[in-house]
Parts: sequence; C-alpha cells; structure tokens
Amino acid sequence: MNAEDWGFPITGKKVSEVLRRHFSPEDVWELSFLDVPSGDFSSPSLDALRDKVSGRGCHISTAGLCEALEGAPQVWILDMRLASDSGVVLYIEDGEIFDINLRRT
Repeated sequence: MNAEDWGFPITGKKVSEVLRRHFSPEDVWELSFLDVPSGDFSSPSLDALRDKVSGRGCHISTAGLCEALEGAPQVWILDMRLASDSGVVLYIEDGEIFDINLRRT
C-alpha cells in the first residue's frame, strides 16, 4: 500500500482497516509515539493507550490498537513497528505517511 492510498485525513478507522487486513489480531506492536485527537466516537481505550504510550512507549496487539484508534477522527502522529519484525513499520507525522512497510521480511 502506497502513502497516496491512505487519503486525507488519515483516520483511526483507516489505520485500523489497514492493520486488520495485513496482520492478525494477536500480532504485537512496539508503539513509540501516538498523538490523535478525541472524537465523538472515540473509545475509552484510546485514553488508556495515550497514558501507556506517554513518554515510554508500549507493546500492544493489533486488536487492542485497532479498538483504541477506531473512532479517532484523525491520526496526527503514529510511530510503530512490529515487535517480531522491526522492518515492518508505520510512521505517520503531521497527519501524513512518512514511512511505511507492511510486508514481513
């Protein structure tokens, strides 16, 4: 998937759809940074995830990440890589794709 395929704005729902299409719910991610606004449909798990990530990063499953992001109206910053394959990355900065590789090596 190319950066152009994501559209603008990049929503939490779009990120969730892409992750669910490419990875199993049990895959674990190293989440280094997350910045998203809350929306009318934001999950309570989004606030919990923000607290976990703040300053130290965290590990989270695809299912947990997708649940948290689903209602976010936009993803401003997301820096993550697959724990089992550091070559699989998704980096969104200022609402745009900066680095993406969703293929396992």
